[in-house]
Amino acid sequence: MKLRTELKIEASDRQISHNHTLLLIGSCFSDNIGDLLSRSGFKIEHNPFGTVYNAASIYKQLCYGYKAQPLDEQLFAYNENDGLHRHYDFHSSFNATSKADLLQNIGRGAQKFTDLGQPSCCIITLGTSWVYQLKSAVFLVANCHKMPDTYFDKQFLSLEDTVDVLQKIIGLLQGTRCIFTVSPVRHLKDGLVENARSKAVLLEAVHRICVQGLAEYFPAYELVIDDLRDYRFYEDDLLHPSRLAVEYIWDKFCDRYMGEETKALVRKYNKLHQMMSHRPFHPDGEAYQKHLAKIEDLKREIESSRS
Repeated sequence: MKLRTELKIEASDRQISHNHTLLLIGSCFSDNIGDLLSRSGFKIEHNPFGTVYNAASIYKQLCYGYKAQPLDEQLFAYNENDGLHRHYDFHSSFNATSKADLLQNIGRGAQKFTDLGQPSCCIITLGTSWVYQLKSAVFLVANCHKMPDTYFDKQFLSLEDTVDVLQKIIGLLQGTRCIFTVSPVRHLKDGLVENARSKAVLLEAVHRICVQGLAEYFPAYELVIDDLRDYRFYEDDLLHPSRLAVEYIWDKFCDRYMGEETKALVRKYNKLHQMMSHRPFHPDGEAYQKHLAKIEDLKREIESSRS
C-alpha cells in the first residue's frame, strides 16, 4: 500500500563539491540549507543581509552586495517605541541605536559578499509575490519592521514583473550558476487563496526562466507540499517545515547535487560536528582525552580528503 507520492530526484550532471563557493539568499530555506552546508564544510554565505522574501528585494540586496549600490536614504526608519534605527531594505536584525552604527552593521553584511567573491553557485529561494510599497518614498521594501500599516501599500508582483526581476538577478550574477527554489513556508497572513496564488506566480516565473536555459530549479516546495504532505512534517505553527522535513529536503539536495566523494566528506564533517558537540562529565579523564584524540584524527582525515 502506498501512503504518499514520493518525488524522485535525479542527479544533476553539474555537481557541487567542496571546491565551489556558494551563496544562498532568500526565504527561510536559504538559512536552513545554508546552515547544513556550512556545517558540512562548504565555503558559503547565506543571507548576508538577513532573511528576505520577495524577488525585487533579493535583487536589490545583491546590488548592494556586488555593485556597491548606494543606500536609498528615504528608506531609513526610526522607531520611537524601541529607539532603534533600521533600513527598509534589510532584515530587522540590522538595527542600532544610531544611524552611524546601523551603517556599520550594514557594511559588515556587505563585506560578506566581498569576502566570498563571485560565487560558483547562487541558490535563490523565493518566498512570496506579495510586496509592500512605502508610501512616502514609493519604494518596495524588504521588511516593514512592524511599522504602522498606514505607512505602506500592499501590492502583488505580477508574473511579468517577477520574470523581469529574475532575469535581472541572473544578469547581475553573470558567470554564476543560479539555482532557484520556492519556499514551502506558507504565508497565511495573506490568506490561503492569496498564498496559493503567490506561490503559483513564483513557480511559473522560475520555470519560464529555466526553460530558457538561464537557471535551474530545485523542488523544495514540492518536496514538502506534495511529497511529505502531512502536518506532522511542520512545526507547531503549521507554517514552517519541521526539522525532520528540512533533513529530508537536505538528503534530496545532496542526492541531486553531490557525488559520492562529496557526500562521503559531508558525512565526515557531520561526524566531526557530533563529536565536537559532546559535553564530557569528566574533561580531564582518560576517556575524554581519547575522544579529543579521535577528533584530531578525524580533522586530519578530512584535511587529507580535501587536498
